[in-house]
Amino acid sequence: MDSSTRAPWPPEWPRTAPLGRTWLGIVLLGVLAAGALATGIAGLADGTPVVLVIGLLFAIALGLTATYLVVRSIRPRFRRSDILATTDRDGTPVTRIRQSALLFHLRTGIVAALALAFAISAIDHYLSTGNEGLLGVLIYVLLAAFFGSYVLAATTGALAPGHLDLSPQGVHHRGWSFEATMPWRTLIVAQPVFEDRHRGIQLIGDPGKKWEHAYTVRLWRIDRVALVPIIDLDTRRFPIPPDVLATFLAHYAVAAPDRAELGTDRALARIDRWWPQS
Repeated sequence: MDSSTRAPWPPEWPRTAPLGRTWLGIVLLGVLAAGALATGIAGLADGTPVVLVIGLLFAIALGLTATYLVVRSIRPRFRRSDILATTDRDGTPVTRIRQSALLFHLRTGIVAALALAFAISAIDHYLSTGNEGLLGVLIYVLLAAFFGSYVLAATTGALAPGHLDLSPQGVHHRGWSFEATMPWRTLIVAQPVFEDRHRGIQLIGDPGKKWEHAYTVRLWRIDRVALVPIIDLDTRRFPIPPDVLATFLAHYAVAAPDRAELGTDRALARIDRWWPQS
């Protein structure tokens, strides 16, 4: 293969992703963040500094959400360093493709800001109303606990940035909230798909053969896990060009002899040939 070979663009994907709704969402989030900040400043002027704190937290949450949309869809960051040869938890050599840690941490920051805002609201409401406002306090506490459970799950690793591991034995996907393993003998095709206005890749397996899948958390099941053998990959969560990811997976889905190189520098050299030249 020539060293300058470019990964082919899957015909299932449009060259230009439709981003009109995303831009509209970013603008709306910016307006709401400005409104939350203005409300906080007005509260400070009225002598209630806690309103400023809560307003700032909601503005931060809205601003981080807008940033999340920008990084995910408008200006994705492609990092060659997030593809590496390593070993999995069983010591098996794998070629690991990390999912975007930035996206995961932005999402965690959004939820943490909301949890803190509702916790402060609960304390302030109790101090203001005493026992007469216990229902309102309870609502705030429940909301704080709900969002706080996400932060706890992220802290303990039940929720994680995730990665995709390819080994000579098969494919293992650690998503944000689940794990799935599909042996190569189960995999039928690595199929690019375009649905829900984004580019995805489905690793479709034989329903009559073995695969393993399980959620890693009870409450925050962010990912979609199919009952049939399908590993559904959202290319926006991977900090590598989507066409490179599709080509890499499609190659090993059909080239059984080359799977022995997974977990070695030979697999990294192969992906380097497809990586866009700057």
